[in-house]
Amino acid sequence: MDEKARSGRVSLSQFYARRIRRILPAATLVVVATVFAVYYWLGFIAGKQIADDAKWTAVFMANIHFGLLGTDYLGAQVPPSPLEHMWSLGIEEQFYLLWPSLLAGLVLVVRGMRHRNALAVALLGIIGASLAWSVIQTRTNATWAYFSPLTRAWELALGALVAVLAVAAARVRPSWLIELVSLCGITGIIVSALVLNSSTHYPGSAVTLPVVSTALVIAAGCANRRTLVGRALALRPLQWVGARSYSLYLWHWPFLVIAAEYLRRPLSFTESGGLLLLALAATAATYRLIENPVRRARILAHHTGLTFALGALLIVGTLGIAQRQTTVTAGACQSREDQPVADVPVATTAQVVAAVKAAEQVRVLSCSLVTALPKNDYSVAKGCFDRIDTHKPEGLDEHHPHWTIPFGECAYGDPAGTKLMVIVGDSRAEMFSAPLALIAEKAGWKLRVFGKGGCDVNDLEHWSVEQKAPNKLCDAFRSAAISKIRELRPDLVITTSAGDRPLADGTQPTAAQERDAWVSTFHKLAQPGTRLAMLGPIPEWPNNDERCLASRPSDVQACSIATTSLSTPRYEAPQSAAAAAAGVTFVSTTPWVCADRCEPVIANKLVYFGAYHFSLTYAIYLAGALGEALQPAMA
Repeated sequence: MDEKARSGRVSLSQFYARRIRRILPAATLVVVATVFAVYYWLGFIAGKQIADDAKWTAVFMANIHFGLLGTDYLGAQVPPSPLEHMWSLGIEEQFYLLWPSLLAGLVLVVRGMRHRNALAVALLGIIGASLAWSVIQTRTNATWAYFSPLTRAWELALGALVAVLAVAAARVRPSWLIELVSLCGITGIIVSALVLNSSTHYPGSAVTLPVVSTALVIAAGCANRRTLVGRALALRPLQWVGARSYSLYLWHWPFLVIAAEYLRRPLSFTESGGLLLLALAATAATYRLIENPVRRARILAHHTGLTFALGALLIVGTLGIAQRQTTVTAGACQSREDQPVADVPVATTAQVVAAVKAAEQVRVLSCSLVTALPKNDYSVAKGCFDRIDTHKPEGLDEHHPHWTIPFGECAYGDPAGTKLMVIVGDSRAEMFSAPLALIAEKAGWKLRVFGKGGCDVNDLEHWSVEQKAPNKLCDAFRSAAISKIRELRPDLVITTSAGDRPLADGTQPTAAQERDAWVSTFHKLAQPGTRLAMLGPIPEWPNNDERCLASRPSDVQACSIATTSLSTPRYEAPQSAAAAAAGVTFVSTTPWVCADRCEPVIANKLVYFGAYHFSLTYAIYLAGALGEALQPAMA
């Protein structure tokens, strides 16, 4: 608007050149520095992930990337990325791809000062449509509501509307009204900081409080900068921080996230404060040495083409550095050839328990395991999910890869077997499918698998962590699975679930609720001639994934944890009680991983894939012990 008033025209090339000089140099520095810092402090597994994040960030598509990860079951379990905050910069730049065109089009079509009115009307339409979609999406798919440019566009459009109406705001009288508007705005911002938390259904309608409050403060400032709020915000310390807010936005999140993951625990208030001071120091240096010099460079301001060339160089350079980092492995092991995994021997219970105890003495990760760390060793039996589904149960996700064949026809074991075992549950059911397939084949049984990631099969309605909404899909899966299992009339039904999921209302179930819900499920599965067994939840703790081992290959025990620190007993107790009440064989999995400490490397095998599942290699290793534990139910 100011450019139109000064020169009588609007130059899109100049607009984008200013954006490049303002945004790209500092952002490139932070992204590249973060990639190298993650590799150095967190290891090459986390380094590969952040390098991938950096590619999306470099092309201003971080919000799309993190939205896709957030709706992926396994991807959602990865720790927060040090570049995750760049989603908002991506949305901002996506908005600015359309904003200049809208502005220029209205300036050309509507003459005189009427273009402000036309633009205000257009922005009001964007605000209404985008906010309505944000509310709807938050109820149905909160992850995409958070990251989508369609649900966030209204926030930027409101800021644009304030700019468009700035001339009108400057004529507002009386002064007490302006004071009231500014006080309402700053109060709303403070209240937002106090009341909005991780349990808030966000963005939805909740986002209107901080966004509208901020718009009120800015609008009041356009009318009168000398309000009480305006004078407070004009204090030199706040002005100093405000001028450097962009660089502070870039730096603060990498400092906090990298430190928290390196320490493998939440940061204390003192630690967070100290890290923010370091981020502030990096901010001051970036502002003085990078941000301002580039933004004010006369040669770039006078040569638009040179600015665009600089922007292209920074983007391509970031992509090149990120791509190179994806090929980096760990230190001395990176030059060795990958050692093929031999046929995994199965171990008896006694052998597993002895190996777990011996694992407490392991200090250095072998090179064969270092090279195996980045491999996808997710423990699901292979060769079943590869045909088109034409009989998907009503209410189930037609795109879910586990239902690419008719529901319940996922068969393993001995094709000629006369007995049938079934396992049903969340991703742990899929995890145990590989060793159960070996057990079934050896015993002359057939095996069928009913598994869906994130879905407990007890009679409780749960909350979806990925969708951030009541998990109706899991309800449909549980109902369909139980119905199909009763139709199959198997000789043995095995259940397994994590047991740590909140209820649909967001609260945690009590032990009594968990126990009663499992008893109800057992009653529904029970039939004449069908025995029931239950595999307890596997040990979970924050240090048991390949990311920790990649960052500490010479200190394996730093990635173990004392058995007394486990959260698993809290989830196992109600399951064990329900099994005892219903006469169901219960198998505790904790001794297969933990003695005095729970170990990430046992018998020279990586125990976990991610933080919540056994690796395929270790799951097969457990086949002997698992078979012995299930023998009473199979006899």
